[in-house]
Order: sequence, then C-alpha cells, then structure tokens
Amino acid sequence: MRFLALALWFCIAPAAQATVTGFMLNPTANSENFATAVAENEGLITTLTFETEPLGPLDPTFYPGVNIVVSPAVNINNTPAGAGSNEGPLSPGEGPYETSHYISIPGGGHTMSITFDQPVLGVGFDTVDYFNPGGVNTTFLNAYSGPSGTGTKLGSFETDGYNFQTGNVYFVGVLSTASDIRSITFTSPGRDNDGIFIDNIEYARVVPEPGTGLLVMGGVLSLTVARRRLALTA
Repeated sequence: MRFLALALWFCIAPAAQATVTGFMLNPTANSENFATAVAENEGLITTLTFETEPLGPLDPTFYPGVNIVVSPAVNINNTPAGAGSNEGPLSPGEGPYETSHYISIPGGGHTMSITFDQPVLGVGFDTVDYFNPGGVNTTFLNAYSGPSGTGTKLGSFETDGYNFQTGNVYFVGVLSTASDIRSITFTSPGRDNDGIFIDNIEYARVVPEPGTGLLVMGGVLSLTVARRRLALTA
C-alpha cells in the first residue's frame, strides 16, 4: 500500500523549480531559440496571425481562450512601414516584414496585455520597425501568474539596443518551464512617438505524454483496489 502511494506521488509530484527565460538579446535568432526551447519542454506552438481578423478596431476576444488588450485602444491595419531613421547601431533582426494584418501601436506609452484562459508554457511575438539604438528607447516584456498583468511577476526582460527600422522584424518572447504564464504585458516605446507593429503572436502549451496519464490512472486504480481489499478483510 505504501509503495503504491509513493509511486502515485512521484507521478503527480510537482517538477523542479521553474526556470523563466527571456528571448530578447539575439535579434537574428530569438524566434528560433524560442521554438527550440518550446520543443525541449515538449510544447506545441499556436500562432495568431490576425489575417482572419477584420481591419479596424482590435477585438480583444476575437481568438477563443486568448484576450488581447491594448490601452489606449488601437486598430488592426495592413499598410507598409514608412520611412525610418538610420541611426545606429542597426540590426536586420529576423529580416524585412512582409506586410499583412497586424496590430498597429502608435508610440507614447501604449500597453499591450495578453491573457490566456489557462496558463501557458511560453509567449512571443514579432515587433516591427522598433527604434532602440543603444538602448535609448528600451521597454520591457513582463510575464505574470495572473490575468492582465496581475499575480506574481514571473520574469521581466528588456528589449535589445538596436534600431530595427525600416520595417525589420524583432521577435521577443518568454518561457517558464513551470507552464505558469497566465498573462504578459508589453509597453510600446515612448521616444519620438515611435510607432511599432505587432504580429504573429505565438503561445505554447505542453503536450502531455500518453504514458504519463496512463501511469497516474493506473496508480489511482491500484490504490482503489487495495483499499477495497482492506475494507473486505477488516
């Protein structure tokens, strides 16, 4: 009996202390590194491209189970990036953005909050046309255990100090091995009214292994049978 209880505990015991990692400081490979980390933690990525969302005001609840709020309110747009500064240091990021539907965020302190109905393993997204040469326009990606930027702050990671104009993609992301990210926040850069695009929001959840579920069910069944036998012989 004690052995069965111990075996069941090992099946459902919490994992080791979580590691929270930001994917911010390798502009040419952040998304690749994020995808690798998700795979290593047996996760599956879902991508929101906004292509099916109509142009006009952002609908926070357009995607089931995901709430995307930008304050003050913004639009879904599809116009190309305009001219930008050549101030260095420059980075091509992950290459030029191919214009599609995206969240258009003007500069001056807009805050985007993404909340999930259930906690996730990781979250990331593309920013486009971000101006931050030498760290003059740094902002932060924050992850929380509660909805809408509440609960425990699991991690806070600052953007890299490069100029991604004109129209280059800079991916930013965060991952917690405890799969306890319920929401993230990201504040738009404030200097020179720097507007950016947000596109291709990725979030990942762990895909449970069938064997693990069967092992737990088997342990529960064994405990139930053992208890019934004890009751019959009592």
